[in-house]
Amino acid sequence: RNNQVINNVSTLKTTILQLRNVPAGDTVGYSRKGKIDHDSVIAAIPIGYADGLNRHLGNRHCYCLVNGKKAEYVGNICMDVAMIDVTGIPCKEGDSVEIFGDDLPVTVLSDVLDTIPYEVLTGISNRVKRVYFQD
Repeated sequence: RNNQVINNVSTLKTTILQLRNVPAGDTVGYSRKGKIDHDSVIAAIPIGYADGLNRHLGNRHCYCLVNGKKAEYVGNICMDVAMIDVTGIPCKEGDSVEIFGDDLPVTVLSDVLDTIPYEVLTGISNRVKRVYFQD
């Protein structure tokens, strides 16, 4: 599905909670589904399916942005945490992670999920803090 580009009206961001060097052959995530095929740097980010991050985005099916660079979701999306591969991306704990927004349109996620952007937006749970801006 190829959704038309819409004007961005929302941004979903989180931060890097923890960074770990993970050797090739190890696994991450629920059910150990995230098999690491080369020595990697994996970041834990505090957002999961209970927040509205769809589980189908995991296992390298989609990505988020860390300092403007694509970081794939590794392993299954957990209830409160997701793991992303930040190998080769200069970053540190506390850095911002864009789930969708100005640089990563929500349509990227909706295309992967074979749905419409509004379903992604309305799926963000009440656990997620909202900040409203008015021009």
